[in-house]
Amino acid sequence: MWQLTCVEPFRQNHDLISTEGERINYDDYYGAELMLESALFMLTTALRKIFLEGLVNEVKDLSRWRAKMRLYEHRYAKTGGIPPVKKR
Repeated sequence: MWQLTCVEPFRQNHDLISTEGERINYDDYYGAELMLESALFMLTTALRKIFLEGLVNEVKDLSRWRAKMRLYEHRYAKTGGIPPVKKR
């Protein structure tokens, strides 16, 4: 019973609605498909930014990448987003 209720939201149809209230998507989207498409968009956007802005060396070096992420974490700390991850 628990698995059935946990899976249901991902199998429900979801429409993409424009700001005017019109349906944007041509086919029906399930919740899982919508999450997959969103994740793919975020991944390609992040990779595009890394390559176009020349951040490959910063991403490659873990200490430089963490320093860069700390900078963004402090810059956007009071914007109401998700709280930063606590260190162990």
